[in-house]
Amino acid sequence: WLRHNETAGTMHEALHGLMPDGFEVSRRGPFARESYEWDIILPKSATFGGQTLRVVENGGGRVRLEGTNASVNCTLSQTGTQKINGHFKLTFNQNGFEESTSPIRHNSTNEEIEAALESLEMIHDVIVNSNSLDTNNTGSGAYQWHVTFNSLRNAGNLPLLKTDFASPDAKLSGTGARIEIIETRMGVSMDVLKFTIPWNSDDFSISLNGIEGQVLPRGSPASDLQESMVMDFGLESVLVERYVSKLNQQDEYFILDIAGNSIAKDIEVITARCNEDHSDCFEERRDVTLFSTSDASPFGGHFKIQYAGSITKPISVF
Repeated sequence: WLRHNETAGTMHEALHGLMPDGFEVSRRGPFARESYEWDIILPKSATFGGQTLRVVENGGGRVRLEGTNASVNCTLSQTGTQKINGHFKLTFNQNGFEESTSPIRHNSTNEEIEAALESLEMIHDVIVNSNSLDTNNTGSGAYQWHVTFNSLRNAGNLPLLKTDFASPDAKLSGTGARIEIIETRMGVSMDVLKFTIPWNSDDFSISLNGIEGQVLPRGSPASDLQESMVMDFGLESVLVERYVSKLNQQDEYFILDIAGNSIAKDIEVITARCNEDHSDCFEERRDVTLFSTSDASPFGGHFKIQYAGSITKPISVF
């Protein structure tokens, strides 16, 4: 039996065993005619599925209160939330080719998200940062990840990642569980070029405007080709990245950013297959293709500087 004026402590003691461990009780009042209210709060990990406590209305345990219209009732004043759980997948699309990650845990670390994305053939290097969206410390598990594509392989304004969290092997559960993907900063790039070195080639070189550069062995690092293009062709700004196909581990290809110069029609790659002593080689010329079209606008304009109430005249960015 409970008295009409139980303290928070005695109410907690009475409910011990009936409620899950970690519940809390507080009391408000007295109100009119010495009435009281008790708030019973379940721990974060517990739920009654929308049900509430029930006052015994009949039998030997029925209410026995004295006073005019004396009564007691229980109401569910606030529904708790279920923690987010489960898995999801991310899908990336570039140049019409689409591929998806393996299932990713809902609470994956930044490094795990990076590894999942970089396991895809079309993604080379991403940077992932995250922060909790559970500002009230409810334990809901709500998170936000920021993904930055950090290579020429994924240059330019890419399509948004897509997500799947409702399939049998990638399903999220929990109150309001969902994933939203938004673009916070549009990617931009100048023209980006690509060429492939077949697995059966021994050497390769770049030809630009009819001038052939240094011959390099297959498997050369990107830095060697980058240095060769600067030295051989006098290009002041070149960025080169080398990749090996994750699918067959044989074909290698290079991605080039040549300072925004639109020279795709004047550049080609020469590959060679040679005998053991390199006394006889078969050469083949291959086009260097435009991998990503420039979507960057020229930088220009003016700005002003203000200090202590004074403003400069317009200053050119150049």
